[in-house]
Amino acid sequence: MKKRKDFSNIIYGLDIETTTIELNEKKGSFMYSVCFGCLNLEDGKYNNLYLGRTYKDLDNYLFNLNETAVAEDKHYIIYIHNFNYEFSFFSNNSKFFKKYNKNDIKQNLFLKANKPLYVRCGNLEFRCSYLLLDKSIRGIGKDIGLEKLDFNYTKIRTPLTELEDKEIEYNYRDVEIMLKGVYRLYNLNEYIISANQIPYTKTGIMRFNCEQNPKVNVTNEYTNKYGETKKGKCMRLNKYLCGLEKAKSEKQLLFWETLFQGGLVYSNAKFIGDVLHNLASFDFASDYPFQMLTRYFPSEFEEYKGNNKVMLEKCLRGVTEKNLIYNKPLRTMFNAIVVLDNIKAKYEFTPIGTSKIEEIEPLRNMLNCKIINGKIHEINTPIKMYVTCIDMITLKLFYDFDLIDVEYLETASRYRKSNQFKINSILYLAKSKIEFKQYNELVENYNTHHIYTEKEISDDHYRNMVNAEKDYFSQMSVAHKMYLDVKSDLNALYGDNAQHLLHERFYYDDIEREWKSELETFEEYQNAQHKTSYIYGLYVPQYARASILYIAYKFITNGLNVYYIDTDSIKTDDTTLAHKLVKEFNKLQMLNLKGYEWTKFGQLEHEYTAIKFASLGTKSYMKLEYDKEKNPVVKATISGLPKATELYNKLFNYYEKNFDELIECCYHYGTVFDKSIANKLASKYNFFDFDIDIDGYKDRVCSGVVLEPVDVTMRDFASKTWYSYARLICMMYEKNFDIFCRKTIIKLDTKGELKVEHKTK
Repeated sequence: MKKRKDFSNIIYGLDIETTTIELNEKKGSFMYSVCFGCLNLEDGKYNNLYLGRTYKDLDNYLFNLNETAVAEDKHYIIYIHNFNYEFSFFSNNSKFFKKYNKNDIKQNLFLKANKPLYVRCGNLEFRCSYLLLDKSIRGIGKDIGLEKLDFNYTKIRTPLTELEDKEIEYNYRDVEIMLKGVYRLYNLNEYIISANQIPYTKTGIMRFNCEQNPKVNVTNEYTNKYGETKKGKCMRLNKYLCGLEKAKSEKQLLFWETLFQGGLVYSNAKFIGDVLHNLASFDFASDYPFQMLTRYFPSEFEEYKGNNKVMLEKCLRGVTEKNLIYNKPLRTMFNAIVVLDNIKAKYEFTPIGTSKIEEIEPLRNMLNCKIINGKIHEINTPIKMYVTCIDMITLKLFYDFDLIDVEYLETASRYRKSNQFKINSILYLAKSKIEFKQYNELVENYNTHHIYTEKEISDDHYRNMVNAEKDYFSQMSVAHKMYLDVKSDLNALYGDNAQHLLHERFYYDDIEREWKSELETFEEYQNAQHKTSYIYGLYVPQYARASILYIAYKFITNGLNVYYIDTDSIKTDDTTLAHKLVKEFNKLQMLNLKGYEWTKFGQLEHEYTAIKFASLGTKSYMKLEYDKEKNPVVKATISGLPKATELYNKLFNYYEKNFDELIECCYHYGTVFDKSIANKLASKYNFFDFDIDIDGYKDRVCSGVVLEPVDVTMRDFASKTWYSYARLICMMYEKNFDIFCRKTIIKLDTKGELKVEHKTK
């Protein structure tokens, strides 16, 4: 019996095209073409294979391919970009999928409902290439010099529609780009030597590279308890240490799950809608790797058996902002469930959110609390909160509150820095990032094809990959890709740990046509081998929040405003004082690095100064800057609005480059981007049977994903939540409520020209 699957080095790809029609006020979708391609990993040669028009064609091809795989005693990988889209059609319409996919949780892996990572059917394994490559087909095509083609999606097509050559070419081109993108990843990677070793995700690539790299996963000698000298790789020790850091009970496990919190995203409500001038943005350099390299991580958490409240207060005695950046923040670190009352922010900066609150009495905005965009300004009723010691330090620095009770308290009995495997991974990738950046600049500045020597590029693999290319554009593309890959690996080091402790396993029931899930049991959690640690998953982002909160505290207590924070960047007034405080902070960070100063991790760098800046809340801000030619340009970051920068630059020109007028007219609660211009598609999973009768084509199918263009409304004032926030903002900061009573609709007219309509609500 084989221990693992033996995958063929011929990889396959497929892509489908679909039509959406309206039926009795319902929209349904069906497939009208499917194409297959293949690529040989050994020589990179790609071939178009087959174009089918019906689900029967799809099934015939898959059954035949599976028979071939069985005969060869091989397993074939079939890549599909955005696999969730295709799976919605295959799961209910394909006989091949229904025969071989038996809702076996161990046979498939879905990251969440409608999001498959892989699905195994017979000797075929379908994988999501988007999760591996982390780019759109258009983006991959741009990287490899193979353009994605244009297509008219408004035309209704059926399997009987005669496809034009350019339509067939469009279908095949997407598969070609996808497979050549996978090949490029495979070819440039130093350690992946066969299809068997290709990871499923971008994070998996980092993990694989570190495990295979002998400079990272070094072999050490050690003496066992019997006095025998043994050899073992440091990855093995990492697994052992991660196993020691598991939860000891189901109660503790569920408690830890509740404690998890990601990066800090914050927008100062006082300045919502205002145009701010000369705003400086400072960005952390490799913040998460800095935390993993420098901090002491608590472990061996045990429930405290004494007076919880007295112990917690003792732990926090004498706390100042410096505790936020100590390598070990407190003498005794803890996690707790606390009951608080009379919470009130000390400053116009409110970093604590409501995500870890358990309400004792219902919270009603403007009655017993003031909460804006999920951030606590004031709470005047007892609440229960799940906290780490970093949360409690934050509360103590930025809020006044009454500590009523501590219902649960666990303290750490052991503290340690990152183990050797993690440190080796961080340092190797940091060194490579610095070197590869220099190599990338060298190749880019050469401006012509060149064969590089060992003196010019000392890294053998990097040099060989660049020298293998036959023209300057290809050399520059490869050099840039390898630099981006090592940056990506460094950024992914933490992501490997950011997992739920208990895994929720999803599967699709094609009989009931609905998604179901099962939660991993505590026994399964205990028995599983873990390469990752709860300690890192929880405390790396906690420490990162602590670092950014320290500099925020220094800004605020020195009279500067904090306008916006986005995980690893902070925006404040561009003053001499701000730069001085950042410089002082960076000196403290360098002291913490202790011998690793060359990495320059954890430094705050001046990213830019915006001439003007405006925000409507988290994940929504606009800035005015000068480009290289000293022309004023708008840059926009707005969650849910694709191509926001492009759209707002069109509006900027529409208002004759008047930023203030642009903000006044088109950036406020109630701004609507009509679907004609928003470029946003909404996905709807409509699993229902319907009969098709279009131009002689008759069939009965089950609908898959329906993609529909939709409007995008910024901070929809019709929602009670945003209405409540708006009222509270006006009340607290004496703003005119009329600013939230407008409606602006931005769309294209019949001639395709920009049109802006203003209405009063």
